[in-house]
Amino acid sequence: MKKLLLIFCLALLCADTQAQISITSADMPVAPDTALRTRSTLILTINYSSTGPNHTWTYNNLRNAEQPIDTFLTVGSTNPIYALIFADFSFNPNRANVAQRGQALPTNPLFTSGESFDFFHRSSTEYRQVGIGSVVNGLPLPITYSDKDEVYSFPLNYGDVDSSTAAFNFGIPGLLSYYYTHTRINEVDGWGTLNIGSNSYNVLRVKSTIFAKDSIRLDSLGFNIVTPRATAHEYKWLANGIEVPVLQINTSVIFGFEIVNEIIFRDDPLNVEPQLTQNSYCAGSTIQIPYVKSGTFNGGINANDFTAQLSDSSGSFANPVDIGTVASTQSGVITAIIPSNTIPGFNYRIRIVASNPSFEGDDNGFPLAIINDPAPLANLYASDTVFCEGSSIILSSDTGSLYFYQWYNNGMALNGETNSILQVSSAGYYQVMVSNACDGTLSDSVYISMLSAPSVSLSSFSDDCANTAIFTLSGGLPLGGVYSGNTVSGTNFFPSQAGAGSHTIYYTYTDSVGCSSSDSSSILIHPQPNVTLASLDTICTTHAAFQLNNGMPSGGTYIGAGIVNNVFDPSTVLPGVSVITYSYTDSNGCSSAANGPVVVDLCTGINEIESQNISIYPIPASSKLFIESNHFIYGMELFDAQGKLINRINFALTMQFDLSIENLDSGLYLLQLKGEAGIIQTRFVKQ
Repeated sequence: MKKLLLIFCLALLCADTQAQISITSADMPVAPDTALRTRSTLILTINYSSTGPNHTWTYNNLRNAEQPIDTFLTVGSTNPIYALIFADFSFNPNRANVAQRGQALPTNPLFTSGESFDFFHRSSTEYRQVGIGSVVNGLPLPITYSDKDEVYSFPLNYGDVDSSTAAFNFGIPGLLSYYYTHTRINEVDGWGTLNIGSNSYNVLRVKSTIFAKDSIRLDSLGFNIVTPRATAHEYKWLANGIEVPVLQINTSVIFGFEIVNEIIFRDDPLNVEPQLTQNSYCAGSTIQIPYVKSGTFNGGINANDFTAQLSDSSGSFANPVDIGTVASTQSGVITAIIPSNTIPGFNYRIRIVASNPSFEGDDNGFPLAIINDPAPLANLYASDTVFCEGSSIILSSDTGSLYFYQWYNNGMALNGETNSILQVSSAGYYQVMVSNACDGTLSDSVYISMLSAPSVSLSSFSDDCANTAIFTLSGGLPLGGVYSGNTVSGTNFFPSQAGAGSHTIYYTYTDSVGCSSSDSSSILIHPQPNVTLASLDTICTTHAAFQLNNGMPSGGTYIGAGIVNNVFDPSTVLPGVSVITYSYTDSNGCSSAANGPVVVDLCTGINEIESQNISIYPIPASSKLFIESNHFIYGMELFDAQGKLINRINFALTMQFDLSIENLDSGLYLLQLKGEAGIIQTRFVKQ
């Protein structure tokens, strides 16, 4: 039960607290989970008293005695009786949500204690022990704390001090009653960096002082036997995200002296693993075995040895053979010898064992072949001995099971060339060493010649336009080569097919010995300008000559009947429809044109159709044109766009008729109708 909470922080000590951490319930054990810690051999002179703000603790001499695993269980996974008593219900005063295997109750001639569990409740404000489950005299006995043990109050910060008490008891009817009480004082007396070997942690240091006593009341005698325990100190270094102390040093005060009785620290899992890459070895050969260790192996007195062991031919280590040893506590290399009398086989394994602490590491992870074969043959085969610059040839050698290869050029080993095939792209003398695990053979040398590639060039091309039909390619040297690229055929390039943009043209020349080389150059194709010609209104022949400006972009040239220097004179044009062509050339020299009609009228009183209630349909027409009028019509004349008379028809008075036009070419036409209303004209389009 909490009796005192003193939270203080002296101004001098709190001047620099930016780096210190705070411990909360999130840093406590959660079930189910495990935590791997290492129990060190006792170091009686270890410095546990040094502490303070922004302190650095360094412990590089901790030795591995054993590596137990702290297992955190759910309450329901323990004994059903314990699970009922310590069920995690809010109304249960003994509720727990974490269980951990604990120590048996103190031995006593009157009762025996077996497997025990400690039950804890983790909340946002505290981590406390609520009870014990222990087998007493062969029966599971749930023991609840009448005064809960507040292990930590949250949050924990540097300078915090608190005190609490705890108590529990149980009885064996007619025999005895057992009582346990203690007072716990927690003091957060330091923060800073904890270094253990190569690992560093940002920590809070908590010192717990525990005053405890045991009491036994013998029912038959009616009196109590009280036994105070030695004052205990727990020095714990706590870090965020780690459920157990990174380091814990436990001491007891005996005859006024504080004696270290346990050191536990967080460490990597013990392992030592060979890092082999070769999968076959020769009996009797000396090999190098790299290995990687994790966890702490002990130096100093009885310093650790790493020993490489060879399995039998089936991979079993029931009777391993020691093949090499090195005195070390770190990762390294073991020089080993495969015994010459090893039976050939293909399923051997190698592992490494440690002596301090005693530990058997994992094996190399794949089967190894131990052989005793003669050196293999080393024949060198070449697809050719001469090649052209820029190409290559293939060299190869004999293949076989468990063969190794090393290629040489002019007597120098080629880095990384360890396959049975070599691609050669430079001249020189080539050899290959073919080896198995026992021996190797060097092939005869072969000289490979390289012919120089011809010097090829392609001059630059001038720009062109997208409407150019054919661009003749030239400029490739030496003559007689081949052009290639998008829309290239022979020596012709087709800009109108390739389209606007930059296009790469390649020129390849092959000399008399068959060696080729290439060069390239780009040709820029400019798009055609977008040229438009706006339509003109009908113009009378009496209209004065005028400057044409209906073409875009401006600055082009107009061509057509009656046009001189871009000036149109209607008086020089026969009445009817004329065609005007507008041409424009842009700054890249690319041209385009647009055509448009202009209607020239005598303007002699001939009426336009819009004012005479005459309808003509359909427009545009494809095969037949229909004419309907409110006035009588007796004749018609049909002209093309150039004003040429195509057809003239006279007929009896009528107010409607149709005209076949299916034989006419597509385009614009002028129709003149003669009737009561005089001469009426209109234009229509033939599809």
